[in-house]
Amino acid sequence: MKITDVLLAIVVALCWGFNFVVIKIGLDSFPPIPLVLVSLIFEKGQVQALANISLTGWGAIFYTGLISTVLAYSLWGKLFQRYSPNVVAPFALLVPVFGILSSVVVLNETLSVFELTASCLVLAGLFFVVYGVRISEFVAARLNLR
Repeated sequence: MKITDVLLAIVVALCWGFNFVVIKIGLDSFPPIPLVLVSLIFEKGQVQALANISLTGWGAIFYTGLISTVLAYSLWGKLFQRYSPNVVAPFALLVPVFGILSSVVVLNETLSVFELTASCLVLAGLFFVVYGVRISEFVAARLNLR
């Protein structure tokens, strides 16, 4: 990966991380019309693409627009209303894990040892982020370290 792409990914992660805080404080409603206008200004060929779209393409639009965006972000927003961003945000680490697993199941891609190991490390890290305090309290109580 080129350094510019790494920097771009970091900027995206930064924006997404800030989005968690924005959702928490209730500024999650951004009107879609300005987004459509920005798309029409900076992107080309939308009308032609829609005219030639397949049934699979419409399925992808339906999934991305309704399930992935509306449903997932609505549920994500509910979690941020109930919990602090530092509790909910680490679950975003599951996105690449589920992306890898989805590509194996849907696209019949091969799961490499590296991807399996990385996914297990992500799951282990998430486990310790979520349950780390409880584990340390349990161990400290058992060892009488309090």
